[in-house]
Amino acid sequence: MTEIGRPILASGLSKIEQGGRRVDVDDLVALAVAFEVNPNVLLMPAEADETEEYVTGDVKESTDRMWSWVAGDEPLLRWTAEGRKVGFGDPTGDRYDLSLMAEWFELAKPHKSDDEIAAETIALAQLMLTRLSESKEELGELQAALDQRRRDERPARDGKR
Repeated sequence: MTEIGRPILASGLSKIEQGGRRVDVDDLVALAVAFEVNPNVLLMPAEADETEEYVTGDVKESTDRMWSWVAGDEPLLRWTAEGRKVGFGDPTGDRYDLSLMAEWFELAKPHKSDDEIAAETIALAQLMLTRLSESKEELGELQAALDQRRRDERPARDGKR
C-alpha cells in the first residue's frame, strides 16, 4: 500500500479484514488500486442476483439492483411504509419525472454525451414501465386466486349453518 501512496500498516490491514477498522474513501480507493479492481467490487456483494441484502441499516434491495445502482445504470428507489417504491419526485410511485431521471443519469455518468444520457433515460423509463406492468399482472393473478379461494370456501361455510 505504501508504494501506491496510502501506507497502511499490516496490523491495520488485519483489522480491516476482521471488521475491526473502518475504511474511509481514501482507503477504499487505495485498496481497489492495489487489488486492481473497481471500487464497487469492494463495496457490493460478490453475486448479482435476486438475493436481497441491506444497502444501509433500513434499505434492502436485490443484489442485481444494487449492482445496477452502483454502476450508474438505474437509481435505487425508496420504499414507502406502505411497501411502494417511489422516486424521481413522485411521492405516490404512480409516475416518474423523465427530466429528473435524465438529471440522475447526468450526475451518475458525467462521462456520457447528452445523446447517451437521453438514450439511457428512455431505456430506464421503458424498464420501469415493464416492471410496473409485470407487478400489476402479478397482483391481478393474486387477486384472481384469492377471489377463487373465497368462492370455493363460500359453499363450505354456507353448508355449515
